[in-house]
Amino acid sequence: MRALVAVLGVLMVTSALWAGVAYAADAPASDSFGKVQFDEVVQVLKAHHLRPGLDRPRVWAAAANGVLSVAAGKVELLDADWRLQVAAKRARFAGKTAPLRCGEKALPGVVLHSRPAAATWREQEKELAKGEGSGEALVDALVGWQTPFDRTGFDCVVAHAGTLVIKAGKTAKTQQRLWRGAATYLLRAIDPHSRLTTPRAWALVNEDVSRVVDLGLTFRWRKDRAVVHEVLAHASANARQVRVGDVLVQIDGKAVRGQAQAQIVGLLQRPVGSSIRLAFRRPGVEAPLEVTLKYVDTREKDVEVEPIVGLPGALRVRVRKFAAASGRQVRAELESPPYEEALSGVLLDLRGNRGGIIPEAVTLVELFRRGGLIGRVRTRDATVAIALSRKRRKVLQMPVVMLVDGACASACEFVAASLQDSGRALIVGRHTFGKATLQEYMSLKTSKSRIMITIAMFSTPNGLPIQAHGVPPDLEWSSTGKSPHKRRGEAALSFHLLPPETQRERRPRTDLGALRSCWTAATANMSEAGDTQLTKAVAALRCLMAM
Repeated sequence: MRALVAVLGVLMVTSALWAGVAYAADAPASDSFGKVQFDEVVQVLKAHHLRPGLDRPRVWAAAANGVLSVAAGKVELLDADWRLQVAAKRARFAGKTAPLRCGEKALPGVVLHSRPAAATWREQEKELAKGEGSGEALVDALVGWQTPFDRTGFDCVVAHAGTLVIKAGKTAKTQQRLWRGAATYLLRAIDPHSRLTTPRAWALVNEDVSRVVDLGLTFRWRKDRAVVHEVLAHASANARQVRVGDVLVQIDGKAVRGQAQAQIVGLLQRPVGSSIRLAFRRPGVEAPLEVTLKYVDTREKDVEVEPIVGLPGALRVRVRKFAAASGRQVRAELESPPYEEALSGVLLDLRGNRGGIIPEAVTLVELFRRGGLIGRVRTRDATVAIALSRKRRKVLQMPVVMLVDGACASACEFVAASLQDSGRALIVGRHTFGKATLQEYMSLKTSKSRIMITIAMFSTPNGLPIQAHGVPPDLEWSSTGKSPHKRRGEAALSFHLLPPETQRERRPRTDLGALRSCWTAATANMSEAGDTQLTKAVAALRCLMAM
């Protein structure tokens, strides 16, 4: 296991939201960002990214739009032919256009487009909802880019933007913002998880994550809306009035509709002991729910274990993320005296688990598997099969059900795929997110900024793709109500990486038919009150234990 962790240590997922793991490097003295730093970003991508794609015209067009977004606001670069195709469908592409000139010569096939100001508040609201101002909409608009465009065209845009900045009398800081914009948009057009991290953001990544200031609520982002994802166990009585699925509409009496995710997150950050007034809109309820919440200092457990009522000897293991020691904590809990002797079934509840540190995921897998292949990792140079050693160690043999949903990603999907392919766990819930790429933070020699880039992609032990596909559950339930469940995930993100094609097919469990019949009968008349997903997962575990 030590050797395996040593290999996988290079492939840690170091997301600013989830992992909190940093790669040490000597930080340069300067935090400036200009052409030198931009060129270094390009070189790092060429050397380390799984698929840098710097030969794609859209990448350089995106970088050009990053420059223009800083220098000229609503001016953007467009493929002239593509603009004509969609102009009739999207009023956003009304406005003036002008050729892009490189010296005295106009570049063919591209235009500088000045977007018109929104005519009404409703149009402005729609524009903001599409992500204008955050840069994502301008980058996403390049999906259909066909016209040749390279570093030469990008340099022309930089020269044009520099002229606009000088005419406007802007400071040298604006010049730095031009190059930061170029790097940010370029990385966004390569894949949705590569990004530029400022020194301030990097400091947040390395904060002590054991101290968590929160409201007792967690949010998920859907179509630029903050939707309540979970009401935590330590939530106050006021917070418990809020339900999963409620949509945040006001903060301290001010509407948040149309604001970017980063802006809303900033408004929600307060010191310990302070209060905040929130208003939520609940589907089917006309009047908004208003609550006043207080910020508390708490340590939210990444792992929680509790007995399942009505199922003697069975435990529910809640794993919110794979942080440092999460896998080892699960092992310690299940091997502790209160549970070790009488344990007859395990329900792994990984809903909302967006991943974390891969070696901790491996630790959880080896708790239920004695050995064998548990996954494959593909870098730019090779594909490596990851296997557990068969040395003597204690492995739990009882039935295992794993509860997943559409938010489960990365290391969480690694666990689900490994236990499903081996037949060691029954997967219930919804199709997972489909993020099977691994990222690493890399330092720049010439700046305090860092970049997070995609360096590898993993697949199931049998070689089936997870990236942009997700892990399908063995037992999947459909939504109730007016709106059917629509699967979203990695495949819905612009410029997501695609896995290698394969002719292999997924092999279902041999006992799946009997399990499905048992489970269908057990849940046929089940009440929809409470946590129905958990209740249905417990029913699946009861069927599995009875087989």
